[in-house]
Amino acid sequence: GVTVGIADDGAIGPHIDFTGRLTQYTTNTLPINTHGDMVAGIAVGSGNLNPTRIGAAYGAYLHMYSITNYPHVTGAVANYNSLGTTLTSTSYSEVNGGVYNSSAVTIDGQIQSNVQLMHVFSAGNAGTDDHGYGAGSGWGNITGGYKAAKNVIAVGNLRNTDALESSSSRGPAKDGRIKPDICANGYNQMSTAPNNTYQTGGGTSAASPSVMGTLAQISHGYRALNNNAVPPTALLKAAILNTAEDLGNPGPDFRFGWGRINALRAMELLQNNRYVTGALAVNDSISHAIEVPANVRQLRVMLYWADRAGIANATRALVNNLDLKVLTPSGATQLPLKLNPSPNTASLNSVAVPGLDSLNNVEQVRINNPVAGTYTARIMGQGIALGPQVYWLVYEWHTDQITMTYPMGGESFVSGETEILRWDATGNTGPFTLQWSSNNGQSWTTIASNLTASVRHYSWVVPSTTSGQIKIRVSSGSVVSESAQPLNISPLVTNIAFPTVCSTSLTLSWSAVTGAGRYIIHRLGARFMDSIGTTTSTTFTVNGTNLSSEDWYAITPVGTNNAWRGRRSIAVA
Repeated sequence: GVTVGIADDGAIGPHIDFTGRLTQYTTNTLPINTHGDMVAGIAVGSGNLNPTRIGAAYGAYLHMYSITNYPHVTGAVANYNSLGTTLTSTSYSEVNGGVYNSSAVTIDGQIQSNVQLMHVFSAGNAGTDDHGYGAGSGWGNITGGYKAAKNVIAVGNLRNTDALESSSSRGPAKDGRIKPDICANGYNQMSTAPNNTYQTGGGTSAASPSVMGTLAQISHGYRALNNNAVPPTALLKAAILNTAEDLGNPGPDFRFGWGRINALRAMELLQNNRYVTGALAVNDSISHAIEVPANVRQLRVMLYWADRAGIANATRALVNNLDLKVLTPSGATQLPLKLNPSPNTASLNSVAVPGLDSLNNVEQVRINNPVAGTYTARIMGQGIALGPQVYWLVYEWHTDQITMTYPMGGESFVSGETEILRWDATGNTGPFTLQWSSNNGQSWTTIASNLTASVRHYSWVVPSTTSGQIKIRVSSGSVVSESAQPLNISPLVTNIAFPTVCSTSLTLSWSAVTGAGRYIIHRLGARFMDSIGTTTSTTFTVNGTNLSSEDWYAITPVGTNNAWRGRRSIAVA
């Protein structure tokens, strides 16, 4: 039920990964380039052709535009009213230096007035450039007016190891605000290309649609929790910023923003109702109580508000200035983290320290090892020029916890391929150990040990075995997490052919898979590869076909007595 929009270099496809979920609004009918295909596939590709090439929001509906005049942005209100589009992604540059120009003014006003809209932008690929901020090359090189706005999300580019790509544009915005807002993996991404092929893409162009697709998934989760209500996107932004995996300097910085997006933590924040909203007039003050349990390693409290549109090229873009303070159970006052935007390398690379912030429309208080008890978040309308100002307060706490995030269970791995195992961990200071089991956890074999506490991934060459009782677990001391359900390691179906093709039927054939008891046959349906039958042989006849239509087929092997389920083959036509 989530609908998204992208504008890029023109028409995309043809590609079956967009079947039934794409409407194009482009003046050209054929692809001019492949950039838009790459961006779209990362956001919403279904993996119909190749199940390992699935996008972030593979069930979302996409409206695709040409970038000229940014129609997905300028027409966003109309698109929401007529099409239901709530999220957009843009991977184009506009101007240099993170200037708060007329584009930023317009988009800030739009988002502030339409709480269901959010625009996500690539931060830019000018990370080593000098755009005149005053600190030389490597700072203040966000590439756009729209993306320099206060209420949007500008995305930096990470490798899958969480290292920042040197080309990823850095903040601050021209007036000293935090940019980028958040980061995501945009390096060496496999995505769609025209004519049912795939390509490798990268840059912040790839990171932005990844974040938009993740927001679409979180939106889906919010709707499921709230009777299909459209989420306020200011809440979504606050949730992903407050729960981001902290990278670079502790706290926010001008390279990573608030860190790498962490969909699991953001969704848990929403599921646990760790948020509250309100509105302030000038000089108002509102307090909210937060009950913190024992054994917490870190408390994070964030205040976010979609600010009113500022004045183009003003010294300070912020219009309404809210302040956040958190009072501990003993009455001590904790201030939010504040960066130093002075135009020199030492200041821009310095660690955020507690202080009063009058530049940003987001503030976060962090308290390490907080005692259990009642904490009071006090929000003050320090300078509200145009009120009342709606705000969102979100919070989370970290305990000694590990969660295996990939694989989670049900996946089908192939021997000899490399899979990147991933986990989420909070509060842990000791090294990690990774293990795997081929018998549903009855015994374990070590994959790696003494992985440093900052590591959250490991590249694993899948061993030579066939089983549907595979589990992966990660541990640090006595804290352990394993894949929630068993997964599979099994061979793939190969050599799919069409030995007989008639006017109203065809026959599929393929090579036998050792240990397979049956095969599931899939055909491309209205949106996805649908199951149309099973067989115990290595041939299958499909009736009711038409020579004038292009049908796509794929096959999934299943072990004898359902002992395992393999990965669906690459589709063929």
